[in-house]
This record gives sequence, structure tokens and C-alpha cells, in this order.
Amino acid sequence: MKIVVGHFYQESTTFNPFTMGKDSFAFYEGEEAKNRISVTKILEERGIEVIPTIFAMAISGGCVTEEGYRFYEEKIIDVIKNEKDIDGIWLHLHGSMEVINIGSGEAELLRNIREIIGEEIPISLTLDLHANIDDDVPKLANIIRGYRTAPHVDQEETERITAELLVDSIEKGAKIKPAFKRIPMITPGEKATTDTEPMMTIVNKMKEYEKIEGIAVANYLNGHA
Repeated sequence: MKIVVGHFYQESTTFNPFTMGKDSFAFYEGEEAKNRISVTKILEERGIEVIPTIFAMAISGGCVTEEGYRFYEEKIIDVIKNEKDIDGIWLHLHGSMEVINIGSGEAELLRNIREIIGEEIPISLTLDLHANIDDDVPKLANIIRGYRTAPHVDQEETERITAELLVDSIEKGAKIKPAFKRIPMITPGEKATTDTEPMMTIVNKMKEYEKIEGIAVANYLNGHA
């Protein structure tokens, strides 16, 4: 089994006038990227060939410039284009990357990946709890799971779960299809920590839903007010 992995993460605030360019990201590729992605070890212990793309991460800030975004997107795309017999793709994204002249960076990346790999190869996403995803993201990915904690202390656990779900779906030939709905509710910052209400109850509901047969994973992605 061969799985492509990558980490491309930035949270945009459209009210921030200072844009984020290529040099705003800490960037690694190849073996250095592979060593920084925690699921590498998990996958290799299962006998899976791991194909690294990039590890690129920036702090929260303004929108990403189109030039900066394309630099990293092309790095990911080039690896996928040059690999044969890919069984799956695992990506850690934020879910709220806004790119000037493009819109959702995550949706654009997934659209361009799908143009190469088609519809049959599964894509698994790890997202931030504060993801504010474009409507196209659930149409383009198969497995989506956001962090369950704010402040975030479960990133590696979430990565592990999305990697294991991806491997299991490949081995079983399962076709996972997300369902997504926006709800008319805003949880402001002071109420959005997961050790207070209403988030405690919401997170526990997600755990209950995952016990229902046919549901692989359930999410509440809070975004930000």
C-alpha cells in the first residue's frame, strides 16, 4: 500500500490587512517533511510505503498571497503527478486558509488533486477545530476529522485517527462519503473552549454519533466568530 502525506496549514483572518507570503511558512520537503509528519511512523509500522510531499506551516494571520499559495500547492501536486499506484492521500490542513484571488486554499488544493487522481482514490483530512470549510471540501475529501479540543492538545491523536481510518477504508474497499451542513449558530471565542459549555456537550454528542453503525467519524467545526 502506498499513501501520500502532507501538511499545509494556515488560518486566515480576512480582517487582517497584512498578507502571508511564501516566506511566512516554515517549510520542509522530502525526507525532512516525512520526519515532521507524525503519521509517518504509524503508517510505516503497518508496512505502508509513505510518500512525503511538504510540511509547510504558518501562524494565523492575513490572507495568503496567490504566489505564496501556488508555490506550496505545486510542490504537493508535483509529487502526486510523479507517483504511480497511489492508494490514498493523507493531508493535515487547517480548513480556514483564504487565498487572494482564489478563495479557499483547501478547496483549491483538493480540486487540483482530484484532477490528477480521479474520484476513486480516498483522501483523508485532519483539520483544526476552527476550520471554516468551503462547501466543496466535503465533496472532494472522503474522511474529515477536526480536533476535539480548544486549546488544541489532540492534534497527534486526530492525525492518528484520520490515518487509521484511511488505511482501514483502503483495506476494506469502503467508500466513505461525508455529509455536511451549516447550522445557524455562532459560538464566540469565550464560549468555544472545549472544557466549558456548550462545547463540552457538543463534543460528547460527536462521540455518541460515532457509535452509530455506518458513521465513521462525526465533527463539529466551530470556525471563528
